[in-house]
Amino acid sequence: MFKAKNFKVVHVAVFMFVLFFTFASYALAYNNYDIHSCKWASPGTIKYKFISTTPTDYKTIFATAVVRFNAEGTNANMSLDYGGTTPNTFGIYSEDSNTMGTTSYTCTLIFGSTINSSDSGLNNLYFYNTPNRKDELQIKVALHELGHFQALGHSSVTPAVMQSGILYYQYPQTDEVSGLNSVYP
Repeated sequence: MFKAKNFKVVHVAVFMFVLFFTFASYALAYNNYDIHSCKWASPGTIKYKFISTTPTDYKTIFATAVVRFNAEGTNANMSLDYGGTTPNTFGIYSEDSNTMGTTSYTCTLIFGSTINSSDSGLNNLYFYNTPNRKDELQIKVALHELGHFQALGHSSVTPAVMQSGILYYQYPQTDEVSGLNSVYP
């Protein structure tokens, strides 16, 4: 009885080790110091729609960021779902904080760690209170959030759009392109 119980514990431990090693090595493949281990099953056709209350200027900001990522020629491409059937959304939210944007996703961690849906948003209240160079900053934040939308984590490389808390770049950099090519070969 004791040996059978230990045998099960060893199997669980080995499984957890393999699971951790798989996720950790996958995440570090593109200098991602966050553990963003999920990815899109069909990265060439990542669809999104806008939340109905998204103002036109924010739609333009997101569309500009999408065009800039798609222009890099990686295997991850985003496109607007004109039918509006995708669960993936871009929009705005209002939060009294220093958070400029956010991205979340749900994913299935079994059999491939696949993203099921994702939402990206810009904090309208933050930008409302930012009088100078607001459009430029919004593009930088949208690029960063769309990097997360495509499954990239934060990077410690300079230059990189995906650096946490540092928003210098208005176009994806080599690190983002390398990251997307690593995640979606």
